[in-house]
Amino acid sequence: MKTILVSFLLTCAVAAALSAAPVLRLAHVGVARFVVDTSGRDQIERGWLNAQGGFERESIEAVLSTVTVPPGARNRFLVTREMAGAYRRLGPVAMANFIVDDAGEFFVLGARDYLPITISPASQAGAGRVPNLSTRGRVGPGLALIGGFVVLDQPRTVLVRVVGPGLAAFEVVSPAPDPSLTLFRGDEVHHRNDNWGDDASAAVMADAEAQVGAFPLEAGSKDAAYLATLPAGAYTVQASSSVVGEVLIEVYLLP
Repeated sequence: MKTILVSFLLTCAVAAALSAAPVLRLAHVGVARFVVDTSGRDQIERGWLNAQGGFERESIEAVLSTVTVPPGARNRFLVTREMAGAYRRLGPVAMANFIVDDAGEFFVLGARDYLPITISPASQAGAGRVPNLSTRGRVGPGLALIGGFVVLDQPRTVLVRVVGPGLAAFEVVSPAPDPSLTLFRGDEVHHRNDNWGDDASAAVMADAEAQVGAFPLEAGSKDAAYLATLPAGAYTVQASSSVVGEVLIEVYLLP
């Protein structure tokens, strides 16, 4: 049950709208919303908030009995503090359609803080083009790290990586020694990879990394990666490991 909750909390942390538009401005962001069902039980909705305030629900499930939802957190669009940090790193233009106040109101649910997210008065409908998104976190038995992204309108070539051992070069103290990557399209598994060199796309991986400016993965490393042209749709990247450690989820949009 812990995996389900933590996975949900982080699903939105890397959410992005990937499209062909030239403006670096997100049109959709991944959000959480806590609602009460007809029996009075709290539920979690997850989905996508667009720049006009519309919400497209992707899933809904009961809140774990061990988690107490503060009344003020219900019926509001929320992001985790980790998600807010991921969005901040994209820069102010990318997040111009949305407002998240890191220093303002927040709600504690389980082990994480949730922050309200609202639509900017100056929001624009045009979809954004985001070349790279990433988030880092701890994985291990019963604890998965998940990032979501959306490919809008047309197929796009995307490089997805789950870096564990490769983080050692950046002085990360406890990188996961052998993480795995599972890419979902909706609820269906689209692709799995354990070691990037074993993937069918490995032969062209180095060229793709050079195109997007990603640091290269070492030959024979146990980092995971996948390169493919994906049809339009909502995708979820799940990083997991049988040993506790840090991983970096990265999503790159190729030119």
